[in-house]
Amino acid sequence: MSKPIRPEVWITGAAAVTALGDTLESTCEAMFAGRTAGRWVDIVTSNGRSVRVPAAPVENSLTAGMPLESSCERADCMALAVAHQAVATARLTREQLAPAAVAFGSSKPSIGSWFLQAVLGHKPAEGSPKVVLPNPGSFESPTWDMLTPQRAAVLVADALAVQGPILSSVAACSTGLHTFIRAVQWLRDGDGPIAITGSVESSLNPLFASAFLQMRVLAVDHAEAAHGCRPFDRQRCGFVIGEGAAALVLETAEHARARGAWPLAIVAGYRMGADPTGLAELDALGRPLASAIRRCLANAGVGPDEVACIKAHGTATVQNDVAEAAAIASVFPQLPPVVSFKGYLGHTLGASGAIEMALCTQAVQCGMMPGNANLTSPDPACGGNHPTNPVAIPQGPASHVLCLSAGFGGHLAAVLVRPGRG
Repeated sequence: MSKPIRPEVWITGAAAVTALGDTLESTCEAMFAGRTAGRWVDIVTSNGRSVRVPAAPVENSLTAGMPLESSCERADCMALAVAHQAVATARLTREQLAPAAVAFGSSKPSIGSWFLQAVLGHKPAEGSPKVVLPNPGSFESPTWDMLTPQRAAVLVADALAVQGPILSSVAACSTGLHTFIRAVQWLRDGDGPIAITGSVESSLNPLFASAFLQMRVLAVDHAEAAHGCRPFDRQRCGFVIGEGAAALVLETAEHARARGAWPLAIVAGYRMGADPTGLAELDALGRPLASAIRRCLANAGVGPDEVACIKAHGTATVQNDVAEAAAIASVFPQLPPVVSFKGYLGHTLGASGAIEMALCTQAVQCGMMPGNANLTSPDPACGGNHPTNPVAIPQGPASHVLCLSAGFGGHLAAVLVRPGRG
């Protein structure tokens, strides 16, 4: 029996909310203008101590009046906003949207006011080894969905009134790209004609900020937070905690053509993988990530010379930038331009894969990719070809853009897209 022909998957809508803009377009404009997000934020930890962390929060009408620590409320607003924006850019009617699957993720549960009241508002007695929680009736207790990262997926599915399945992946900082791949797989398996995919993250609360400080992965050594995240730079020392969300509309080519739609970008290939080296470390030679990249290219039937640009994960941590560069160099004898967006936006963690996928979609559509931000002294250990100026994405065979993610715990993902024009 012959294998069924898998449908081509088009990206027909994309949206993002970031620290640089409340739309995908305004975010791109800010990046091309060389703006970088970041400021110092004071956060009170569970032991009552105030700490400063570099952060790039979303500060617009969506989050007005919401404390930075109220991750649940902020994430809800951002997830719903980008979902509606993406559907609007795709020009979908409610009837066309009805059969859609929703594949939407977040890497963490929704920590809201209930957490602040329970832990920060009720200190343990002097000398007590544990935080003693108060009577549950004395504070706003969480509903069960606040304790699971599926909350955003359920909210989006309900808001859009879709009838397809609700899919929610959790893969640390690779969540956004894993969720994107899951949606593509659903379409290519022939299970439906349309999917809404994306991810959201709001982690500026004491629990997560303290964890990142303990892990020593934050850019605390630079005076200006907006210039603290420096992927591939000699002076890199970690990331800025970002915040944001993105959503994309995926359709089979047949479904999109039938309603007169045209692709912003076409999904050429994808693969996931794992790196068992450690919780926050990649293999020093980048071998598992290199394997994921090779399998992604093979899935697309594309050679290394057909990739115009690589969007690296690029977190600006000392070891992982070197490991990622080694992985890329082992696959590409002639190294294409390699860029990271985290110098602009901070590390948006579970949302980063979706936000960066939306930005890659915009790049292949307009034919231009932003260069690296905050890169003033390139580290030779990270290899070469990390441009700071915008990168042209040509038409023709060598027009693919490779998007990479690598999450704590060893989650790896690679997606290859090409322009829908021409």
